[in-house]
Amino acid sequence: MNDLIDNDERSMTYSTIDQAIQAVLKTGPKAFLYKYDMASAFKLLPIRPSIVPFYGCHWSDQVYFFVRLSLGGRSSPRIFVCLSQALEWILLNKYHVQYCQHRLDSFLTVDCSEQESLRTMAIIISLEYLGIILDTDVFETRIPVDKINRMCNLIRQLSRKKRCTRRELLQLIGHFNFATRIIIPADSYGYGGIFGSKWFSGIWDDDFIGLALHKRNSTLLELMPIVISAVLWGANWSRRRIIFYCDNQVLVYILNKRRSADSIIMMFIRRLALLSFKYNFHLMALPIAGTTNDIADAISRQQWARFHHLSHWADTFPCQIPNPAELIYPIFL
Repeated sequence: MNDLIDNDERSMTYSTIDQAIQAVLKTGPKAFLYKYDMASAFKLLPIRPSIVPFYGCHWSDQVYFFVRLSLGGRSSPRIFVCLSQALEWILLNKYHVQYCQHRLDSFLTVDCSEQESLRTMAIIISLEYLGIILDTDVFETRIPVDKINRMCNLIRQLSRKKRCTRRELLQLIGHFNFATRIIIPADSYGYGGIFGSKWFSGIWDDDFIGLALHKRNSTLLELMPIVISAVLWGANWSRRRIIFYCDNQVLVYILNKRRSADSIIMMFIRRLALLSFKYNFHLMALPIAGTTNDIADAISRQQWARFHHLSHWADTFPCQIPNPAELIYPIFL
């Protein structure tokens, strides 16, 4: 039966944990959450009588037919989503729930006030949704303890081996990929740099971050703060060897070789080279582990208490970030 179902009749997109997180961010701290799952979800939908003869199976000299939506049907999830969308519409328009999303038979609602939540259901401020804990009390997302313990056990098991199978490696990578869903890369939020007591920090322009994400080029985001620092402090680097510590190995290679296949990156590399000629300094890059790059990470995330604790010698106020036109190598001289 599945072979007769077109791809267009079964294709669909699922809601993600990122959408739930965005809903909590828009609602604000102390938002009220509720999650519920529909029991025996597919059994709620009957099959059209005319196609029941096609949904049968033979077992133990007996023939059985599905009269409800089957779990193995290729189009079953998409058909059930129609019911889920109807229930979501009722919650949003009839019960005036502020936010609602579903993933098949699993529903999540977010409300900003207790009165609105009590109209429909019991309320909580911390729950597990799609394997991630949403906590509006402390305003954070985190991995459940049992999943953390499982990942730690896998790491300990593999660390005792000299080699592992492909399946074991993929299992570990899968757990890591799941864990990174709640970790926001610092370079996708903001940027910054520090030299002596002077420092700068900023938030990415929507157009620039969109360009970098579209090209899937995080190196471009890592390179920008280095060019900014050269524009700001290049005059103070005259006749010196300047070392940039970077936790991006690709960028370390590009900075040391002064070349890249990416034309956009090369505009910034040429600007950096021009500044080194102008102010007479030699630039090189060295890799640094991300776990030890705490100061730069704190600046990028704009965690000011953490930043000033780690760099107590830093100035109270940051330097002004130069105009974007000063960061790109001029095409026409």
